Amino acid sequence: MAGLPSEIETDEIESRLFDLKALRMQLALAEDDPVAFENHRKRVVEIAMLLEEKAAIPAVKAQLAYLASMQETVFWEGIDLSSLEEMRRRLRGLTPLLDR
Repeated sequence: MAGLPSEIETDEIESRLFDLKALRMQLALAEDDPVAFENHRKRVVEIAMLLEEKAAIPAVKAQLAYLASMQETVFWEGIDLSSLEEMRRRLRGLTPLLDR
């Protein structure tokens, strides 16, 4: 018998919202919508900058080099769907650490 939906562990809302942001970026890239992609990219870079300020947290410290690279234009040149998925996976667990 399956457990009740209330028994299923859920992620933090911030993680799920970041998932949505990353999936919208993937969709914009797949649909060749540079305006939507750029809007999402700016917000993701902003998130990376805010996460860098939390370098005292071990999970963030482990991703500092990646966060710094995300803020450079070279990171975004020629980005593909699999790279965006990697970004989503690497950052989704860190987004709940941001101040609201």
